[in-house]
Amino acid sequence: TVLLDAIAQLAAKATTAKFFFAGDGPQKENLTKQVTQLGISERVAFLGVRNDIGQLLSAADVFVQPSLWEGLSLALLEALFAGLPVIATMVEGVVDVVEDGKSALLVKTGDAHELAKAIEQLIADEPLRRKLAVAGNERAKAKYSIDTMCGAYEKLFQSLLNG
Repeated sequence: TVLLDAIAQLAAKATTAKFFFAGDGPQKENLTKQVTQLGISERVAFLGVRNDIGQLLSAADVFVQPSLWEGLSLALLEALFAGLPVIATMVEGVVDVVEDGKSALLVKTGDAHELAKAIEQLIADEPLRRKLAVAGNERAKAKYSIDTMCGAYEKLFQSLLNG
């Protein structure tokens, strides 16, 4: 709901950005009602469960993840590997993956105004979008690629075997 509040703030500033939500869940009906109440139906689309997330990510300009809590977010990693600039909240898991201002823009949890400001900043600043996208992608590849992760597991298993 924080993201929807942020979208409403952006809509009030005549921003024409569109927001697409993939997936489904028990809050969909409440979120749909909130979209209608906020008057942002023309800016928000709920896509439901999709099997083409890679295509959706490649069509996007920015990835926004306003989580209240997070572990190691596969959605965040997918966005980084897809080369998208990321806006996310400063929660455990996210702060382990990206660095604020270097490989993503991080905002306080639950702060719709700060989230709207970050989205507006990335909409307006193409060089910043590119910088964050490149740095986020490089960081993801360096820390979370299959080769890196398999190498880390191999080291762990070797250390356990060597006791």
